[in-house]
Amino acid sequence: MIIPSDLAIDQGDTLYFGGHAGRRGAGDPFDYSCVKMDTAGNVNWVKHYANPRGYSMSYIRSELYGIKTGIDGVYMFGGTGDENEGYSTTNPPFLSSDIWNGWVIIVDWDGSIIRSDVYCQEEVNTATEYGCVIDSGYVIFNDTDAYGDTEVGVMKIIYDSIPSSGTKYKLTTGSTSGGSVSPDGTYSCFENTHATITATADSGYVFDHWSGDASGSVNPRSVTMNSDKNITAHFVMSTTSVPGVAGYEDITVYPNPAKGENINIQIYAAEDMVNIKITDFNGRLIISRDAYVYGSEVIQLPITLMSSGIYIVTITSSYFTNYQKLILL
Repeated sequence: MIIPSDLAIDQGDTLYFGGHAGRRGAGDPFDYSCVKMDTAGNVNWVKHYANPRGYSMSYIRSELYGIKTGIDGVYMFGGTGDENEGYSTTNPPFLSSDIWNGWVIIVDWDGSIIRSDVYCQEEVNTATEYGCVIDSGYVIFNDTDAYGDTEVGVMKIIYDSIPSSGTKYKLTTGSTSGGSVSPDGTYSCFENTHATITATADSGYVFDHWSGDASGSVNPRSVTMNSDKNITAHFVMSTTSVPGVAGYEDITVYPNPAKGENINIQIYAAEDMVNIKITDFNGRLIISRDAYVYGSEVIQLPITLMSSGIYIVTITSSYFTNYQKLILL
């Protein structure tokens, strides 16, 4: 039942779907709504937020227009006010419930509110139509719809701290010779934020793996900051730093002699698109196959329709041509 407005994604590829949803009430009330899900659409949680000025929940309409993610949580931008002519009340220091105000809330990664800000403009209706996250705060664009009032406003909000998100952990990164990592050095990150680390290899090297508080070879690598992290990127010399295949020892055709349904072309050290052709001794093309090879690959070719005899297997890429003799029994 959520009316969609916006979608945000954090560095860990978690989606936050924002909008507003109606609920039962005398004044057609609405709530801000946020859905946390993964990229396959599996829902983690659904949360609704409403009425920051403390008026009757039966009358206040809260409409979300934008959603963003920052290092400390999820930011929701919109407006809140009463649309029912039979209801009007005031709760100082806020303006009357009849007057729409801009409303920005920040929630942590579990959906709990850690900051709620209400913005007004004298005695006119206003709403936060757009917002963007900056270091230690955000910038919002407010507009008004007060019967011909065309004023708009841009505000930059900076805060000293956010309750419940003050815990920070150190992220320390480095690399072996042969490449670099970004970010490089030691950084402070808020608890449960997602840090993305990217390894970049120098010429003649390739990225191999992560060590320390990260493992595997996924690059870039996302890390959840739930403790201090020390991560190193490891690089190795590339077998294809001089592109191509060094010699016949880097390609094997087997079985050879062959008798059966298929032969295998083993290519040990290449990183390129290759073309494999089998021709008979008269130069007649029997088979042609293209394949992309990265490192060590085995390419299988059918031979069931080929007659006994001697053939030439030619393996060609942008950087080399290799010939192999094939005997079919």
